[in-house]
Amino acid sequence: MSESILHRLKKFFIPILLALITIYILAACSYTKEVNWDNRFIERFQPTEDAMAQTRIGIHNVNIDAVRDDLTLYIGQTLGDGKTIYIALDAIFSNAIDVNSVEVESVNFYKGKVTYGDIKGKKADEIIGGISVEQQLDAVVNNCIPYIISFISNDGYFLEKELTMAIQITAQNNFKQDVMNESFVISWIPKNRGQAYDLPLNNTDGKLVGDAFISAFYFEADLFYSGYETFEELAESVRITMNDGTIFNPKSSMAGSYSSTQGGFHKIRWQFREILILSEVKSLQIGDYKVDIKIKNFKIDISSNTDRN
Repeated sequence: MSESILHRLKKFFIPILLALITIYILAACSYTKEVNWDNRFIERFQPTEDAMAQTRIGIHNVNIDAVRDDLTLYIGQTLGDGKTIYIALDAIFSNAIDVNSVEVESVNFYKGKVTYGDIKGKKADEIIGGISVEQQLDAVVNNCIPYIISFISNDGYFLEKELTMAIQITAQNNFKQDVMNESFVISWIPKNRGQAYDLPLNNTDGKLVGDAFISAFYFEADLFYSGYETFEELAESVRITMNDGTIFNPKSSMAGSYSSTQGGFHKIRWQFREILILSEVKSLQIGDYKVDIKIKNFKIDISSNTDRN
């Protein structure tokens, strides 16, 4: 082969090879970034390496902020499944503010991108759900207060739909004077794709008696008829069986809970303190209703047993 032909071949293939190497490196960097959890999530959930790997699609690096004169709010990362979301929020104050006086007065979530004027004028569509705010004053550095804000929607999924968080914060200056009463709105499109499943509960006659929702972070069940007289009895009956035969009782791991009973109707909601690895779940039992969970191509086959009468 002549030297000129070799030169032309090198000239043609080398740029292609470099482009392929660049794509590979960028993909590797992107993957690494996606599984890099915020430290406050690691401290809260104490996840194993397997739990972190299997919930990596639940991580979304948001990196947005809202700025005022004495305060900047910054959302670095969120963790969730499209119905449950944990938000790593930093509140960065100027030196004129006494961080020990800071209070989060309210947090609300809305569908779509809305302004404070929309909210005040009652033109915003609020998403009803459970909200908790964890303020970490012991981790304050340079007047920055880290928070974990968790939200569980009772109004369906918000994955890939614009979401607005409205937060009101009050604070005093270093002379104990009330100088801050700020309302912020921050909008973004959640991309937390953690696995989550809606499971119908049927009796042996095929009649729908309730439904359940389960994800790596949250468990919820509504039963139209449970056969139990008290919520406590029903709650004790909930069991999640893993593939290795061990039993995971959500009640022993809950970070927060809500329950209600009325006329035989029972509602259970539990936030997990630790990550539940869904691929290792074999079955879910609520009372005498059992759901056998078989994950096949990200779908679920469901069977129920034993009607409680």
